[in-house]
Amino acid sequence: MTIQIKKYFLTVLLIFWIFFISFCSIDSSKDKDKKKEQEQLLFLSLFVLANSNSLIGMSEAYFNHTATLLNDGNVLVRGNTSAELYDATTNTFSQITTELSDRESHTATLLNNGKVLIVGGISTTDGTIYYTAEIYDPSTNAFTSTGNMNSARFLHAATLMQDGKVLITGGHSDCSSNLCSAELSSAEIYDPNRGSFASTGSMNYTRIGHTATLKSDGKVIIIGGFGFLNIPRFIVEEYDSSTGSFTEYTSQSRYLTFARGYHRATLLSNGDILITGGFIGNVNIASTDNTEVYNSYSYVKGRMSSPRSAHTATLLQSGKVLVAGGQNFELYSRITTPKFSSLEIYDPTEEKFKNAGNMLRARSSHTATLLKNGKILITGGTDRKNAELYSP
Repeated sequence: MTIQIKKYFLTVLLIFWIFFISFCSIDSSKDKDKKKEQEQLLFLSLFVLANSNSLIGMSEAYFNHTATLLNDGNVLVRGNTSAELYDATTNTFSQITTELSDRESHTATLLNNGKVLIVGGISTTDGTIYYTAEIYDPSTNAFTSTGNMNSARFLHAATLMQDGKVLITGGHSDCSSNLCSAELSSAEIYDPNRGSFASTGSMNYTRIGHTATLKSDGKVIIIGGFGFLNIPRFIVEEYDSSTGSFTEYTSQSRYLTFARGYHRATLLSNGDILITGGFIGNVNIASTDNTEVYNSYSYVKGRMSSPRSAHTATLLQSGKVLVAGGQNFELYSRITTPKFSSLEIYDPTEEKFKNAGNMLRARSSHTATLLKNGKILITGGTDRKNAELYSP
């Protein structure tokens, strides 16, 4: 019996018990107040049943994986040696049987044709960094190979551009010495019509763990990341697809307030970019609770309740942002706190964070995907072989 079925069974049992006690408490005079109380208790119990949340089983404990919302409302999860599909109607996962390479820290991008492009990543068994890419086709529920990148990479960024092509930037290309030191500044373009990658202009700086956000004007804003000797970047640059080139923002007023990497960047409804958490510092590099909003310049917008990295930051239908999970981690000393279960909401109108309760399980290196019904599907994370739904 699954956890979900058990919880529903116990809830139904609770409803029966409340119903039974309420009937026993009513005397032969059929007291109207008692009847009203009974109806209220029954309504409350049914409400709990209808809105109860529980863990949803998955086939593997995924981390540093991807979860992509498909056009039909289902979600593709890809990581480790497998993939599975979340059915939003039945609230269940089913494993996809295609034989797949084991990869994590890859990217997954929904293309305009409804298919999903999986790019790069690193092997979870032997540390191989992949040149390869895959295409998932929802109509066949299967993966096929597509063209290879010019450079193997993981911890890169992938951005769907307005012309339907995908921009791939930065990442690591070599971890053969157990010290990943080959950071990339190069970028490539994937053309879905050709099924192939082509080089484009290079960034002005090497970057891993950066973000690349498409703006309404069609330009892609490259923020943060780590460079040589794991030093976080504070310089921002933009990619212009019409020229195929990157431009560095040289004015200090357009730098980040805090140099950071492995952060999250969420495009807000007003066109600003909310930057949360990640690692900051030059000597003692550690997770941060600092946040900032970036448009043509950066300005600090409050602190989260805890320093977070390996968290998620998801735009809700309301325009607010849900921040979930993560950990507080010191990069060099390897000191870390337990994973967080806490949630908080950023409200752009109030420009502050508020507590939003807790997940059913503490998670880091998980995913959080906005579904078409407005709920958030939270999947996996280190040592987590399950998922859960959050209702705003």
